[in-house]
Amino acid sequence: MFRRQGFLQLRRIAARCEGEPPRRSGKCLNSVQLIGYTGSDPLRGSTEFQPTKFSLATTVYYKTRNETLESKTEWHNISVFKPSLQEKVNGYVRKGTRLFVQGSIQYNNYVDQEGIKRYNTSIVPSKSSINPLKSVECVGILILTHMRYTTQKPKTNEPLKIRIK
Repeated sequence: MFRRQGFLQLRRIAARCEGEPPRRSGKCLNSVQLIGYTGSDPLRGSTEFQPTKFSLATTVYYKTRNETLESKTEWHNISVFKPSLQEKVNGYVRKGTRLFVQGSIQYNNYVDQEGIKRYNTSIVPSKSSINPLKSVECVGILILTHMRYTTQKPKTNEPLKIRIK
């Protein structure tokens, strides 16, 4: 009886593999949120179908074992395809502008003139997700993020006091 059940189970698995691929029940998410400074003025594409591109620098600060403060800067390539966002970027964004960018990651590869395969990673912003930020807004976002991921509960019901220099 055990052999028969094992055989029937193998038949069912084989039948599933022959037909349509099984649907995945879980949903996927490709989302990125960045706050940083632009590295250069945006570059418009030569035609209306090419994206506007610029780079965004994000910096992380951390303490080493010697209690010295170190920083690490990551550069991200941003490609804007939507015409309404391209107008906004070309009108407001300049080198050194602090931005909040929300979008998805896109991986591309191509072969250059020398025949070498190159890889490119870029962030493609969603609908209206490029917003210039003032320093006060950034402090608010960072505090909310810190509060969200802090595991300790406040000891009193006093409001959070923030001092901005």
